[in-house]
Amino acid sequence: MKLSTLLINQNLTVRDVMVRMNDFCLDTVFVVDCENTLVGVITDGDLRRKLLKGHGLDDALSEVMNKNYTAASINDERSDVLSLRKDGIKSIPLLDEFQKVLGCIGQEVDEYIPIYNTSFEGNELLYLTDCIKKSWVSSAGEYVKKFEQKFSEFTGLNDCISTSSGSTALELAISLCNLKKNDEIIAPDLTFASPINSAIRSNSIVKLVDVDRDTMCINTNLLLDKITNKTKVIIVVNLYGYPVDILQLRKNIPSHIKIIEDCAESLGSFRNNKHSGYYSDFATFSFYGNKTITTGEGGMLFCSNDLKKGEAKILRDHGMNPKKRYWHDQVGFNFRMTNLQGALGLAQMENIEKVLRRKKRVFQKYKDLMIPFGFSFNADEALDVENSRWLVTTTHEKIENYGVEKLEYQLKLLGIDIRKVFYPLSSMPIYKSYKKGIYPNSSYLNKSYICLPSSPNLTSENIEIIVDKILMLLGLHNG
Repeated sequence: MKLSTLLINQNLTVRDVMVRMNDFCLDTVFVVDCENTLVGVITDGDLRRKLLKGHGLDDALSEVMNKNYTAASINDERSDVLSLRKDGIKSIPLLDEFQKVLGCIGQEVDEYIPIYNTSFEGNELLYLTDCIKKSWVSSAGEYVKKFEQKFSEFTGLNDCISTSSGSTALELAISLCNLKKNDEIIAPDLTFASPINSAIRSNSIVKLVDVDRDTMCINTNLLLDKITNKTKVIIVVNLYGYPVDILQLRKNIPSHIKIIEDCAESLGSFRNNKHSGYYSDFATFSFYGNKTITTGEGGMLFCSNDLKKGEAKILRDHGMNPKKRYWHDQVGFNFRMTNLQGALGLAQMENIEKVLRRKKRVFQKYKDLMIPFGFSFNADEALDVENSRWLVTTTHEKIENYGVEKLEYQLKLLGIDIRKVFYPLSSMPIYKSYKKGIYPNSSYLNKSYICLPSSPNLTSENIEIIVDKILMLLGLHNG
């Protein structure tokens, strides 16, 4: 419902408000002056009582409205607003700092819409129960192998190796590059911290590179300028699902440089019909709770080199000799996935096609509703690319001035969880020594883009509510 439907000018009459309430089945309207500043509230109960006391249909609203109303400020805590609802008030006007009406908090305030909510609609409970009944809950058990096989089959990445998390998959990939003290790793400035943390722990020299404004991924032109004869590894992150053109990158870098492709957010993303990670030396995936599929925690590693695959399995399993149990040939890690995680992952992968179809529908619905109001979506016209849109990201010319953090806070008050894109790593004091130059694109994206709720089980009504609240706060409603 449009905000204008709930607002009625104080100069109108009782007859006017009765017609409005009847036409739109309203139990409450907000009385405003010509600048939409709230001056009173009228409920259907208020109206009945006023008429019983002798007020006429032609009386001005200023004579019958309730001036002792309950209102919420856009700067209130969500818990405080919910407590107002507990007093039995059906509709609460939401006001800005100038007492202008921004919207109405009604029944939907209780329906919190998270940034991501994984769908569990398959054999998750069945497989987990089977693990427990058989007492195979640790790293031994059939489900880990079945999950690895199902994942490899879907992605076309042969013999993928499960890990305890996406971060440990990155650690394992870097350790397989056999880096020396003065070797260099190049990584993007705009990403979650796992890639740079893993790179730092390798004791290599780490360089951060700015990203491309459209794709949000590492700017390959700037990247080429950072390569030296010490560069041994480039970490590419497919941010928010966009698959970087690895083949094009390959053509422009020395052949000895290894590419580690962080696909944590790009499960289900393809370029020229090849799944993300296909052309890289190593590809890593995450199955954290907010990812396209989840195992709670968990990850996957793809190695393009068969010898590295064997080495990766040994390193992941404590460096233990696979043919001689408890005999250790290397100093390894405990990066193994549990059978419980494998069971959950297998069930999730069985429904991956349905999940991706739903996410595509969610993205299209956002576009249909928001593009007419001037919103744009990153990398929307990329050719030969199928972006899984792990999180839908969007921007508008008003967002930067309005303030992403302010918008995030106020939408959370209204029951909607949006996020700003990642902070540039170069802006954090702990990564100051890896900052090489300036990073205008990372900074711009962080200040002007938002991540929208992107669960595959979002309904059209959910998305309409989300968009309506964003339009309301940014002042983009058409009346």
